[in-house]
Amino acid sequence: MRRPVNARCAWPVATIHGGVTMRLAIEPRGLQRLIAARYIGVSASKFDALVADGRMPRPRMIDRRKVWDRFALDAAFDALPTLEDINPCDVHYGLLPPDH
Repeated sequence: MRRPVNARCAWPVATIHGGVTMRLAIEPRGLQRLIAARYIGVSASKFDALVADGRMPRPRMIDRRKVWDRFALDAAFDALPTLEDINPCDVHYGLLPPDH
């Protein structure tokens, strides 16, 4: 059963009798690509780039469906550098990816 995604909320919602929509009480562990991108606060294209360069994890497969593990996303996000971690010389000499 597919559940609609609320445009203002990254978590799935369920429609119950009478057309009432409510947020699910259980936060899913497996996230679809667009929801995973929203979860870490980037666009889908930026998320794809982060997966491609290894800064975000690759998806798990459930049959033919790609699903990102929320816990793996948390760990990868925690490993991203903060502004204090970036060496100004790397910025000056262009040694960082272009959008840092």
